[in-house]
Amino acid sequence: MPNSTIHDDQPKMTPKFDVDYVLANISEDDKIALLSGSDFWHTHSIPQFNVPSIRTTDGPNGIRGTKFFVGVPAACLPCGTALGATWDCDLLHQAGVLLGKECLAKGAHCWLGPTINMQRSPLGGRGFESFAEDPHLSGIMTKSIILGCESTGVISTVKHYVGNDQEHERRAVDVLVTPRALREIYLRPFQVVARDAQPGALMTSYNKINGKHVVESPAMLDIVRKDWNWDPLIMSDWLGTYTTIDSMNAGLDLEMPGPTRYRGSRAPVSAEETGRDLPEDRALNRTLCTNSIVLLKNEDNLLPFPKTIKKIALIGSHVKTPAISGGGSASLEPYYAVSLYDAVVEALPDAEILYEAGAYAHKMLPVVDRMLSNAVIHFYNEPPEKKERTLLATEPVGNTAFQLMDYSAPGLNRGLFWGTLIGEFTPDVSGLWDFGLTVFGTATLFIDDEMVIDNTTRQTRGTAFFGKGTVQEVGSKQLIAGQTYRIRIEFGSANTSPMKAIGVVHFGGGAAHLGACLHMDPEQMVANAVKVAAEADYTIVCTGLNRDWESEGFDRPDMDLPPGIDALISSVLDVAVDRTVIVNQSGTPVTMPWADRARAIVQAWYGGNETGHGIADVLFGDVNPCGKLPLSWPVDVRHNPAYLNYMSVGGRVLYGEDVYMGYRFYEKVGREVLFPFGYGLSYTTFSVSPEATVSPTVFSSDSPPTARVIVKNTGPVAGAQILQLYIAAPHSATPRPVKELHGFTKVFLQPGEQITVGIPIDKYATSLWDEIEDMWKSEEGVYQVLIGTSSQEIVSRGEFRIIAAAVGVGTVTIKTDWAWRIPSLLQIAPAMVQIAFILLLPESPRYLISKDRHEEAFDILTKYHAEGDRSSVIVRAEIAQIQRTIKLELEGSKQTWWDMFRTAGMRRRLLISAFLGLFTQWSGNTLISYYLSDLLEMVDITDGVVKSKINIGIACWGLLCGTTLALTVARFKRRTMYLTCACSLLCVYVAWTISMERFMSTHTKDAAILTIFFIFCYSPAYNLGYNALTYTYLVEIFPYFGRSRGISWFQFYGRGASFFATYVNPVGLKNISWKWLLVGFRVVFEGKEKANEVAAAVHKQLGQGHEDKAQNVHVEETLRA
Repeated sequence: MPNSTIHDDQPKMTPKFDVDYVLANISEDDKIALLSGSDFWHTHSIPQFNVPSIRTTDGPNGIRGTKFFVGVPAACLPCGTALGATWDCDLLHQAGVLLGKECLAKGAHCWLGPTINMQRSPLGGRGFESFAEDPHLSGIMTKSIILGCESTGVISTVKHYVGNDQEHERRAVDVLVTPRALREIYLRPFQVVARDAQPGALMTSYNKINGKHVVESPAMLDIVRKDWNWDPLIMSDWLGTYTTIDSMNAGLDLEMPGPTRYRGSRAPVSAEETGRDLPEDRALNRTLCTNSIVLLKNEDNLLPFPKTIKKIALIGSHVKTPAISGGGSASLEPYYAVSLYDAVVEALPDAEILYEAGAYAHKMLPVVDRMLSNAVIHFYNEPPEKKERTLLATEPVGNTAFQLMDYSAPGLNRGLFWGTLIGEFTPDVSGLWDFGLTVFGTATLFIDDEMVIDNTTRQTRGTAFFGKGTVQEVGSKQLIAGQTYRIRIEFGSANTSPMKAIGVVHFGGGAAHLGACLHMDPEQMVANAVKVAAEADYTIVCTGLNRDWESEGFDRPDMDLPPGIDALISSVLDVAVDRTVIVNQSGTPVTMPWADRARAIVQAWYGGNETGHGIADVLFGDVNPCGKLPLSWPVDVRHNPAYLNYMSVGGRVLYGEDVYMGYRFYEKVGREVLFPFGYGLSYTTFSVSPEATVSPTVFSSDSPPTARVIVKNTGPVAGAQILQLYIAAPHSATPRPVKELHGFTKVFLQPGEQITVGIPIDKYATSLWDEIEDMWKSEEGVYQVLIGTSSQEIVSRGEFRIIAAAVGVGTVTIKTDWAWRIPSLLQIAPAMVQIAFILLLPESPRYLISKDRHEEAFDILTKYHAEGDRSSVIVRAEIAQIQRTIKLELEGSKQTWWDMFRTAGMRRRLLISAFLGLFTQWSGNTLISYYLSDLLEMVDITDGVVKSKINIGIACWGLLCGTTLALTVARFKRRTMYLTCACSLLCVYVAWTISMERFMSTHTKDAAILTIFFIFCYSPAYNLGYNALTYTYLVEIFPYFGRSRGISWFQFYGRGASFFATYVNPVGLKNISWKWLLVGFRVVFEGKEKANEVAAAVHKQLGQGHEDKAQNVHVEETLRA
């Protein structure tokens, strides 16, 4: 892994590290070892060959290091949705740099982040980890943070590929999703990252996609390596490997963690883990937090609050206990955490501050920490009831929650061990205290040797510890403030639990959480809060969710806030609605039944270390809020598109909303939301020019347009506006979302400042996935450019076009409207010429004679064929011939389709016609017509302009060849021309196939050039037999009355062959590439210079069994088309 920082105690990988030499000389055991981790966080090293051990580390919003238990403190950044709400690529890049430096401080070479799964439902347990519900925004944010991290030499691991959008049965659930939705929504962020960042690693998801685990699916992993030309190290999620052969054959590089269950094991190389809590890191974290905060409502400009406040009420569960992150992989031990209470004290040093919790927001009772002292855990291999136990390790702890999944100590049996936590607890308030004990394993709580909670036998599974823990068992005890009590927890590791782990990841070790709080009457808590709100000049209610409610391992049961909080907010608004702001902390949307009443609402997410400072900076006007929602905020959970098909049912989940996820759904069905995607207010105002200038006005994916608008700060204070660019295809033949985000920019302006802003349109802006042909396509036509301040507030409009004309390649660089006007005019010109001269053309003589207007026909023929000579024999012969032809047609019209099959001769004609229909389509034409782009990409020609020029060249060359060879029809025999055509095509295909195979094996430029040469050689070979000759030949072999039906029969088989080419060829080309060959045959009858009567006689002979006199059978090796 290049550019990784290796510590001094590890073998170093030299700049000219010879991989081939190492693989040729290391043992088979070492080769196997390199395919898996050596422990929870490290890969294997091979010191004798200078192959280092690589250390990985969680998590998505901070670098935990290698320990869940007694880990080194770390910087905690705002959660994923908070970072997404900044819409700021520069800030995300800086965040990535900080994460990279944190990795280096922890001795880690590989960051297991970021998470970029999609929030198809607001209930997703890990929804807070990802950036956005929109694939473009998610991809661009991810790219920025990855480039920042990898600039420090640390490898990023983008995850979880793909469809890990729920926690319910995530290890086994089969995600049923259409190819189009998979490509356009769920894979698109990964595709953007592959295009723009190419991080060093990719982590697969636990779930299946359409019947197969991703880690075992060659189709899914080939998308990464073949379709996107990205070759990262592909690792499994922890314990997310299910087989040996299937995963290796699919392309899995690394099974994590170790020791492997399938491949091997070895000891890690350790490195010191340290912290780096620096002032510049704190400042960046504070900026990230403030820029993420979204002002959802601000009636009558209630915010910002004045700093001259004399008395302020702080109410809510999150005032003194900030929610800095969600749970699971995102949780860590922070360097510090600033509460809103401390931040307000700092901002208003002279104000009187009134505080009430109002209502608890915890699901599990708050962990015991600040009232705990002298706490340690002793570890043993024997249970507590054994009289003599051997103490193996003692670990000091600062609180009563621990996870031991990665813990080990000398002599400790990780499969089965016990621990005893002892410590001193000093309550700060007298009264009845509630204690709650949750465990993955078994545990019993004693206070002064009196058992308060037994959580060992009657266990019920809950959601804690990645879904492996019990529900919280609660006990109570009367305690006196200031008196010290001895707490003891007897803990048994995971394997002591009587519960069976079904459908969850079993990391081992075990875990426990002891929480405590003073037992309070909920009604009295609300009453106390109402009292201080009524007394204060202003009130801040700060509450929401926390890691108990949003975490890896489980999904939320609903969108509601914890019990009692809505009632608290409503009660406070009853007495102080004009001076109260509601601050919600959550990673995903919550219901707000009080939203209509509240004057000011702020969404503060999980803000990291600087949560309190960030919220206070916005509320008191030190920072003008500029965050925008990265996801839609539905009124009710039942309104969201995944409501009816979110959870696993029978091991499957159907993505029934297809591409209509998030705002795409709400706009398509016209359903109102509480707050739309991209929404957010400011303390200032902005104006944007109503017309967007789009240049160039003809779209090319290799040179996409840029939309420009004028934006001005029309308000009283400096601020930032985020302009969002959406693309709409109102005339699309394919059902599509109303509009889709494909660009954005953030601009900071002083009051009165005005600038012109350019927003590049993403190259994928017009693309949609064609499920029939299994490829990306763009439709020709006009596309609308919609620039807004949210998905529902469009303030500026423009347009561009896609023109499917060769001249468009030459005009695409023109920066004015003439880029599309020139191609349009050139295409219109022939039609305009026809319209201009059509009235000058004479009527058809044949039509006139068929209507008994003989004199008019005679006059026209005399004028144009006899130079006015009314006695011309030629004219009279032409009239006679036309009359005979009309008579024959009348006779022929009495024939039926059944007459075509009555005689053996006619049946032979139909057989020949059918073969001609098949082979005109199965001789390479549709291959070049429909799959030229794929063929060129097989030889690494991917530039769109280059491909267009080659396509134009082939078309012009084909026109020249077709016109020239059509002149030879009268000069050569039919079988001679067809045989020459077939032999030429055979030679071209063989040479074409060999050159493609050589390129795909050697990747040499000469082989690519040869492939292009043979593609051009195809045109004369094909036109020699299948251009003008085909219809001439059909006319020759069919008697007059059967010509139209014979040609219809030819067309029928031609269309059938084309259908085959359209629906079957993509499968063949995709799966066996150049090997897609077909052997076919056809019958050819010599028709040159034979009258219809002679042809009839020969066909009659054919019917009598003399087939050998007139048939020619040959074999063509054909790339089917």
